[in-house]
Amino acid sequence: MEKLDPVAVATWVLCIVGLAQVIIFRRQATLMDRTLRSTEKSALDALKATEKLADSMAASVRVSMGVTLPRLLLYDFKPEPAGLANIRAQIQSPHVKLKVKNYGKSPAFIEFVSLEMTCTAALLAKPDYIHGHNPDKETVVQENDVREIADARYLLLTDPEIAAVFDKTKTIYIYGIVQYRDIWNQRHVLRFCKDVFVNQYSFTTSLVDSSVPSSYTDSSD
Repeated sequence: MEKLDPVAVATWVLCIVGLAQVIIFRRQATLMDRTLRSTEKSALDALKATEKLADSMAASVRVSMGVTLPRLLLYDFKPEPAGLANIRAQIQSPHVKLKVKNYGKSPAFIEFVSLEMTCTAALLAKPDYIHGHNPDKETVVQENDVREIADARYLLLTDPEIAAVFDKTKTIYIYGIVQYRDIWNQRHVLRFCKDVFVNQYSFTTSLVDSSVPSSYTDSSD
């Protein structure tokens, strides 16, 4: 019987052992990867569960305290009479005051206000709040409270523009935005837009029709 070469035998043994080690290492790596993935998924699930629980607890606290979110709506919003007998002189530079009322059950903290006026045949697709500003000091509108939060006179119409308003080829639009937060630090938005109806005797405002871009009137709670 032919003798086996000890060197060859040793080489084969080393190869088999090395191959076994490679297989073992790969299995261990696979198991570790599965464990990490499982741990990561568990952590994400736990985080989602915690956030859901926090939201639920916050809602429960609101109910138990009898607190509902604030809700600001327009209360008084119209051009003020200028004290001039001539209607054309009155609409040349409209003076507008904006009052809001909180119909909710908790305070509304005003963060940003913009009251704009324009004379045009058609509004732009998106409003431009060029006169927007943050109140100098915190303005709080309590439950059922009415507050004046803006007073503006930005528009100065030319004679041709005034003629166009009477001819109905152009319209005076008054629009704006009020951003406020509640006691839970959640932000809310009130957007509004009205047009000014003018005749030879007087002028007034009313809600604009559906042809106005929704970006001027969409509000969030």
